[in-house]
Amino acid sequence: MQNYISSREIRAKQERLESLCETSWGLKKGQSLLQAKGWKEVVADIKGDERKMFCASMLENARIFATDNLSEDSQTINVGAWEKFGFPVISMVAENLITPELVTVQPLEGPSGNVFFLDYVAGSTKGAVTKGDKLWDSRGGHGPNRDFASEQINGEILGTGVASFSVSAAYTPIRPASVVITNGAEVYTDDGNGNLPNAGGMTAGTINYTTGAIAFTLAGGSQGNPVSIAYSWNSEGSTNLPQVNFTLSSSVITAQRFALRARWSQEAEQVLKALHGLKVEAQMSAAVASEIQFEIDRHILTQLHNMAGAGVNSWDATVPSGISWTEHKLSFSDAITELDAFIFRATDRVMANWLVVGVQGMALLKGNPQFDPAPHKNEVDGITFIGTLMGQYKVYADPHADPTEYLLGFKGDNWMRTGYIFAPWLLLYRTPTIMLDDFTNRAAWASQFGKKPVNSRYYAKGNILHYPVAFPYPGP
Repeated sequence: MQNYISSREIRAKQERLESLCETSWGLKKGQSLLQAKGWKEVVADIKGDERKMFCASMLENARIFATDNLSEDSQTINVGAWEKFGFPVISMVAENLITPELVTVQPLEGPSGNVFFLDYVAGSTKGAVTKGDKLWDSRGGHGPNRDFASEQINGEILGTGVASFSVSAAYTPIRPASVVITNGAEVYTDDGNGNLPNAGGMTAGTINYTTGAIAFTLAGGSQGNPVSIAYSWNSEGSTNLPQVNFTLSSSVITAQRFALRARWSQEAEQVLKALHGLKVEAQMSAAVASEIQFEIDRHILTQLHNMAGAGVNSWDATVPSGISWTEHKLSFSDAITELDAFIFRATDRVMANWLVVGVQGMALLKGNPQFDPAPHKNEVDGITFIGTLMGQYKVYADPHADPTEYLLGFKGDNWMRTGYIFAPWLLLYRTPTIMLDDFTNRAAWASQFGKKPVNSRYYAKGNILHYPVAFPYPGP
């Protein structure tokens, strides 16, 4: 089911997110973060306006959820847990997720909502283009028509299965000597003086260039085909110009839950605190958050790889005779630009700006003079940004992907042009910690987000063949 929304509604949502980033907590002494009016202090050091708005939105959703779900009896106890282990962890996950670097983020304001698509449709019929046809589809790109705005009309149907035609062209005045009438395999053209030929299955006919009136007769053997006309018209001064309608369409999306629970004994908490000065609850919060962050990135990366529809190629590591391995591995860049060409051809409008590689691709790029490496990090957790290739592609290395795989994609700075939408509602939330008479603490954490594949043509993928090192995954 699809419905339409106003641009005012879209802008209001954008302004709300911007306000959350620019507004301070506004807290008085003794007030908790559950009463915060904005998140400026938290997001101030985060790079990029889009990432700031994402983080602020997730913090605000969590604040509203916590406020609505903590009873008055339990608020005093559990507000502290949210301030110590809730909001800081949410901020950490929002800042470190790789997913927002690869796909469009549209935060939800509840467990379900709408994601938005920008389309342009024909507001009038012109030739083979019928009113309502999509001229530009957010999911499919440009349509096949190339003459909607021009003075050329192609494929206008005059009729089917009749002998005598007395019809009018839709656009006037018609330019003389521009008329081509097609009837199956037969083609008839005007003479520039308002006459149609007495040839083939057509008896002589006439065209009034001013009014567009067309009259002709077909012989019996030529009456079974759709008869169409192509012509050029003079649009100067006309009020009958082809019309384009701009639409923002929406599609319903529902958040899915990823959840984990934790158990730890009172004794273990006491030992960890006494020997290492650490709190189990803080450690568990960080561990669970890291796992959920990891699974979100993996889940969406896997779906992007599976849906990649612009094209597929491969790069063979076998060294041709006469050149060195050092020279040959530079040609891996050619495989990347080939996939980029697939995306450009398939979408008509975008070229890739990010690349995700397995460890074989990472090894190939590290010595490539066209690769600008990011500052080295000794410790990373899962997929990580490693640099920029050819000044165009942000490159991410994924140690958990098939070592031979590489995935190329596009993420625009305009959320209305997208190949995939990540729609989080509650990036991370938790239950209160409780301890029963078995001296075992219990708590649970969860994340709720929706996702929407939009256009598979934004992504292309490839495989490396015959690389000399397999890089087997050692497992846990």
